[in-house]
Amino acid sequence: KPRGDVEVLYMGWLSKAKGLFDLLEAAHILKRNGLGFKLKLVGPAFGTGQMVTNYIKKHDLEDIVDFQGPVTSREGVRSAYQQADIFVFPSHFEGFPYALMEASSSGLPCVGTRVGGIPEIFDNGFCGVLVEKKSPGQMAEALSKLIVDAEYRVNLGNRARKRMVQKYSLHKSINDFKHVMKVAGEKLSH
Repeated sequence: KPRGDVEVLYMGWLSKAKGLFDLLEAAHILKRNGLGFKLKLVGPAFGTGQMVTNYIKKHDLEDIVDFQGPVTSREGVRSAYQQADIFVFPSHFEGFPYALMEASSSGLPCVGTRVGGIPEIFDNGFCGVLVEKKSPGQMAEALSKLIVDAEYRVNLGNRARKRMVQKYSLHKSINDFKHVMKVAGEKLSH
């Protein structure tokens, strides 16, 4: 893709509990600091669309935030990952986020909060940058490093992709399942 501003992608529910307003505050900090980036928000708003639009206008973020809304096709999702340079997942609570695994599998360097399964996905920071939830300042700092350092972005993205392939690929999952079934069968036969 043609180079220009670094594109930061958030894909998921566009809600306060998913850290959306923390992310927008971090974007405001980054803009004040003069960093060249664009933030793309992709996902269903579930009634918060007007709040998001109002926040973007109030903080003069219209030139850097692309509030897209939901993507309805796998091709649209794939395209969003391919166009992005960085993925950010600022959630306040989480299980094992599929969007974060997709982004990592796509080779995107990721920033996520230290909640739920995110530290496991990131191998406790080796394959992604961990920040505390509800910490826009930490998020802005982490994103800033990735925005300004292309080599760091590439290296982190490569580590993320490698971890996804080694730990979470379909082949690995099938083999792990077979092993669990074998062990369970052995225990039942004794």
